Amino acid sequence: MSVGVLMQGIAVLAILASAWGWRKTITSFAIVGVLSYFAEFIGSKTGFPFGAYHYTNVLQPQLGGVPLLIPLAWMMMLPPAWAVARSLLPEGEGLGMRVKYSLLSALA
Repeated sequence: MSVGVLMQGIAVLAILASAWGWRKTITSFAIVGVLSYFAEFIGSKTGFPFGAYHYTNVLQPQLGGVPLLIPLAWMMMLPPAWAVARSLLPEGEGLGMRVKYSLLSALA
């Protein structure tokens, strides 16, 4: 397991917890972790949506051929993805804006 990725993941966790509280932070980490794991699992098995790739045995531990570190690496990308979405979308509230913000963040 990469110490750098682990430390950056912990930093993101701490920053979000201070802004959102632990409950919302853990919920967000769980949702993003599960979705990113399945995206990587499907991607590494089928090539969709990222193209053909596979993981070697260098990154351990793995579950289903996907290193458990990978969802944590996706967590590290949350703040920059949110910054991109925030810079491209107008200010707003409500479900529609949250959906747009989430979709744009996922694509960033």
